Amino acid sequence: MARIEKTVFISYRRADEAWALVVYNWLTQHGYDAFIDYEGLASGSFETAIIENIKARAHFLVLLTPTALSRCNETGDWLRREIEEAMASRRNIVPLMFAGFDFTALYQQAQMTGKLAMLQQYNGLRVASVDFEPTMQKLATRFLNVALDAVLHPPSIRAEEIAREQQAAANANLQADEIDFLRMELAEAKAKLKDFECPQCEAPLELRVFHNKTAEYRGKSIDHDVEYVRFTCGYEMVDGTTTTECKCESLEPEPPERDLRD
Repeated sequence: MARIEKTVFISYRRADEAWALVVYNWLTQHGYDAFIDYEGLASGSFETAIIENIKARAHFLVLLTPTALSRCNETGDWLRREIEEAMASRRNIVPLMFAGFDFTALYQQAQMTGKLAMLQQYNGLRVASVDFEPTMQKLATRFLNVALDAVLHPPSIRAEEIAREQQAAANANLQADEIDFLRMELAEAKAKLKDFECPQCEAPLELRVFHNKTAEYRGKSIDHDVEYVRFTCGYEMVDGTTTTECKCESLEPEPPERDLRD
């Protein structure tokens, strides 16, 4: 009988550990039993523990950054093997796509050979730090709140012990990684603010308007919008071209005060 489960396997590249921990933290705080290979398992127990924990969990999240699928065109790559095992086990696969990742990019297409090409057919979510909370709420209410028909296989005692060990290690390091997440959030916020600050002195945006303009091209009249931007420092642009220089930048620096005792 189909049922709704709150068990999740998190698949990610080691380079994307900070994002993986933030996702793991949110899930555990909201009642999910999430598996994360945080410390890296010993070679002897790795394959068994990974495969058993994929089969024991209803949902499979794969974190996709621009470099996540690198080496996935190699049959022995472990991220690829995790994804293919989730497909074979009929888990609920949800790709989480971070800034810069695009399934249609030629580089990504080249990595998704064989069965892995099916990954782009799964419904996924775009994730950014600035709207992380509402995105995760959407993940929980829409993507993970689904009944699963596939059979869940209880892991062996050892595989379950390994899962608990990895969870304990991840929990112990969450504080440091939350700081990393805040840094990422600040960097993304600053990037979004660039359109609202003078590119020379960072003075705030004062006015942005669009004017309709008609131009002649090959004997035809073409209407197009012209963007006019002005910042509080006086810097002005028209369609990205500077028309008035920043007054802050043009000011000559004041000479240092002379010591009257000289």
